[in-house]
Formats: sequence, structure tokens, C-alpha cells
Amino acid sequence: VAEHLNTELQGLTLYSDGWAHDYTWLGVLFEAADLSPHFRLDNLRALLSEHEADHWHDAKNKVAGEQGLLGSPRHRASADARVLQLTLARLRQQP
Repeated sequence: VAEHLNTELQGLTLYSDGWAHDYTWLGVLFEAADLSPHFRLDNLRALLSEHEADHWHDAKNKVAGEQGLLGSPRHRASADARVLQLTLARLRQQP
């Protein structure tokens, strides 16, 4: 898995809203494989302006509700990633 991630993501930066958690597990994975990541993992907050950060949670809740995911007990990484993507796009469309 670590080799595949390195091949597919080499030189890219990935952003996570759970950076501390994801960074820890990524470290465990790459240590077990005796490899170093050839990509960067950064906190989603690094992408946001102060205005965007101030409005992030409200916008994310609205997007999640529109996607039928608000309050859903079921966690799906692909759905979560889509909500993050749509939230960022929505915040960037606002003046």
C-alpha cells in the first residue's frame, strides 16, 4: 500500500481535516513498510483564509445536509472527501 501511495501521489500535497490522526496512521504504515512518503500530508486549514476558516463549520454542515450526510452515523471516506471539496468550493465562490 505504501509503495502504491508513493507511485500515485509522488510530489503532491494531500490535505486532511483530521491531519494529526491521519499523519499518525500514515507514519505507522510507512514505518511498517520501511519506506518514506514521496508526498506531503498537510492540514486542510493551510488552504483556508481567515474568512474561510471562520465560516468553515457552518458551510460544511450545510453541504453535508444537502448531500444527505448530516448526522449520518455511517462514515465513508469518499463521502467525507466530497463534502470537504464542495465546502471549499462554496467558500471560494462567496465574495
